[in-house]
Amino acid sequence: MKLFLLLYLGFYTLTSSATSFEDDKFAPDRERFREAYATLKQGKPERAKQLVSGLESYPLFIYFRYFELNRKLHQTRKTEVRDFLAAHDESLLASRLRYDWLKLLSRTHQWQDFLIDYRPQSDVALKCAQLAARIATGAKEGVLNDARALWLTGKSQPSECDGPFSYLNASKLMNDALRWERIRLAFSDNNVSLANYLSRQLRDPELKRAAEQWIAVHTSPISALRNAYFKLDNARSREIVVHALRRIARTDADQAIRVWQQEAVRFDFDDNEMGQLKRIIGLAAASQDSPATLELLDQIPAPYVDDAVEKYRIREAITGRAWERLARWTEHPPTGTTAPLRWCYWRARALEAVNRTEDARIMFADLARERDYYGFLSADRQNLEYQLNNRPIAPSATEVADLTSRPGLIRAREFVRLNMPFEARREWAHEIETLNVRQLEVVAYVVTDWGWHDRAILRLVRQNPTTL
Repeated sequence: MKLFLLLYLGFYTLTSSATSFEDDKFAPDRERFREAYATLKQGKPERAKQLVSGLESYPLFIYFRYFELNRKLHQTRKTEVRDFLAAHDESLLASRLRYDWLKLLSRTHQWQDFLIDYRPQSDVALKCAQLAARIATGAKEGVLNDARALWLTGKSQPSECDGPFSYLNASKLMNDALRWERIRLAFSDNNVSLANYLSRQLRDPELKRAAEQWIAVHTSPISALRNAYFKLDNARSREIVVHALRRIARTDADQAIRVWQQEAVRFDFDDNEMGQLKRIIGLAAASQDSPATLELLDQIPAPYVDDAVEKYRIREAITGRAWERLARWTEHPPTGTTAPLRWCYWRARALEAVNRTEDARIMFADLARERDYYGFLSADRQNLEYQLNNRPIAPSATEVADLTSRPGLIRAREFVRLNMPFEARREWAHEIETLNVRQLEVVAYVVTDWGWHDRAILRLVRQNPTTL
């Protein structure tokens, strides 16, 4: 990892001696803020309020206002909360206050106010509360489809979803096909209790029986496959058999292969089912270092080759020096997250090993132009000079000014100066979520003035993860 950091630090010129973040105009207020903040953390809000008086223009005063509102949120006037949210919209603390405020409005069923102050949330409980608010206030258009989207998951959802889900269950949109779809998701998430709960809601006796068999198979796959139910060969029984083989393969790939061979005689698996089974068993074999790994990975059909399969194929081929297989497996670009330069390097090595030396030479020469770990390895194989390809960021004064005037970065800078790294990183992480690629480069340049080199380097590495 250190090598990668050095590569990126050299690639981007980050030194910025001619530019400073800003004059330290807040120095007179900083120590008083530190004392007030410590007092607040000690649970002495009234004393902290006295200490912070007069610091209203200080960038971190927002923290006192936030704590003041949040401490007695149930007693706070709506206008005060909304004034704070409007004044500091999209800030870290506004997001946190809005979350707590919406939770309070949901608990107290203040649905009209909830809808006024609601903004899209990642929290499932709040998403469901928003549906409850729409139902309660009569704004029901689209609620059923939104409830369906939240209901269709293999996870058990929070209690805030009970009302919207009851509304969905009472509608014509709910049927056994939808219930079966969620049962399938529950088993994928290893959530047997949810699958069991849903199975009791099925109306169709055949589906009920299938669900009972699936639950038995999940618990004890080998013995359950002997049940009379599996004398039937249909789409549902085969789906359950695939799940059984997945459960067996999880701990014993070799046994899964033996059971698969037996079941292949009893069931006429279609191409999709065979593709799933080959992927399941191939990955299990690779994770358990089975001697049959290379052959099993090779049998996985192209539509079922994903990130996990590609990574295991490269690892196993290199370890087993299976160069012919690796040359074939890397004919096309990766579909997953394997770094392209790594992919190309090992393809070149495979081509070299199978005597396609000219093709390998061309690939190594192309790779050697890159300032990258695999570029350097490629250069070594061709006795070429390393290419450093330095690219200064060189932001304009306007770019720097635009970024350094952002309130979130000003707050992060103040926390750095106060030696409060946790708070600084929290503001920083929230602020950079909205930056584009060029702004991320400039902000990496800017924070070197803070002495915050780890954030600058980490930002660049995450932005350019080609070798990781």
